[in-house]
Amino acid sequence: MKSLAIVYRNDSDQALKLSNELSTYLKNHKDISIHSFSSTDLTDGCFSALKPSPEVVLVLGGDGTYLAASRALENLDIPLVGVNLGSLGFLTENKIDEVYTVVDRILDGKLDKCERALMDVEIYKGGTLDETKKSLNDVVIERGARSQLVRIKVFCANQLVSDLKADGLIISSPTGSTAYNLAAGGPILFPETQAFSITPVAPHSLTSRPIVVPDSHEIRLQLSSGDQIAQLTIDGQRITDIDSNHELRIKKSEKSLLVLKDPYHNYFDLLREKLKFGERA
Repeated sequence: MKSLAIVYRNDSDQALKLSNELSTYLKNHKDISIHSFSSTDLTDGCFSALKPSPEVVLVLGGDGTYLAASRALENLDIPLVGVNLGSLGFLTENKIDEVYTVVDRILDGKLDKCERALMDVEIYKGGTLDETKKSLNDVVIERGARSQLVRIKVFCANQLVSDLKADGLIISSPTGSTAYNLAAGGPILFPETQAFSITPVAPHSLTSRPIVVPDSHEIRLQLSSGDQIAQLTIDGQRITDIDSNHELRIKKSEKSLLVLKDPYHNYFDLLREKLKFGERA
């Protein structure tokens, strides 16, 4: 390995200190070129412009920092590996006291390269494509500051699923299933599951329930009422306000996010550690 990029949480002195220490270690002991970024300094194309191009991006922070790094990759085939300096850390699952072991295993090629599904989110306005975004975790429509519930028509494979009345709606990937989706009562999806979950947020009807659909199907979302305005959020980032003139089309991206994992990694151990999954009250 000739080059590695480090992305550290911008508001953490601990993350900055660790980034500097790792940079010194890698330069002095491994003769590797290091590119270091604060999570707020990441821009579109920042990794592709680097010379030499980084072969791995190491994330020091929480899941928000990890998501920021994934957005900046722009379809590049550069794997991410995360070290958790946050609170929960589902994406940045390696512990801080293991960071030098993780780095050495990266350099020795002892971590497995895996793929995580991404979602393409097409935002149409007045029938015309306005912009396209990518999502690793989730796509959320919420009522925002307005007091009334939103009504959302949900289509899957061009078939009407529901005309939903709720505080909002979450479309989640398997990676994002343990985030807002889980808090709203949605299902946990194993990371390699080829599916998306559709989860209402505080639905007005008791019959509105989460549903899991194949990721080969396109999901379309429209506000039902002409005078409503809702907020669109993707991976925790507010994107825009939408109304009944908008349509969202969500489908599995042709590109996946590459991640590095311990070959002995056990997802269910992670659930038990982070969520106390399966423990009796």
